[in-house]
Amino acid sequence: MGKICCGFGHREVHQDITQSLERAVNSAIEVGCTEFLNGDMGAFDRQFYTAVKKAKSQHPEIKITCVKPYMTKALQQYKDFYADDFDEIVIPEESASAHYKSAITKRNQWMIDKSEVVLIYTVREHGGAFTAQKYAAKHNKTIIQI
Repeated sequence: MGKICCGFGHREVHQDITQSLERAVNSAIEVGCTEFLNGDMGAFDRQFYTAVKKAKSQHPEIKITCVKPYMTKALQQYKDFYADDFDEIVIPEESASAHYKSAITKRNQWMIDKSEVVLIYTVREHGGAFTAQKYAAKHNKTIIQI
């Protein structure tokens, strides 16, 4: 069984990080990552998904999992889209049962706890991605900075 990798970045990305993200995903694969956890909530997550899908064309054994903090209307409405895009869809109990204001943080912590490698894209020292970066560092995860 391979290692797990997750990625965190800001909801909005104002620069082209495509190549850096692709290199980071390939680095994670080189150290044994075969599953990638994606939060599917913003621009970074969409670019992370695209980089993993591109790598999957060369490494069909890798898996990409969508990790939602709770059931969303979009997940219900576009079930077929999610089923086609992701190998698996997960809603952790820790975040599903949390107050909605803390659900995303709980989901992010769950993703980091499951992962050996964490890809991080932050340009400011606040927000969810920065909080995830601090949590990953505190828990001695291998961090690949983008």
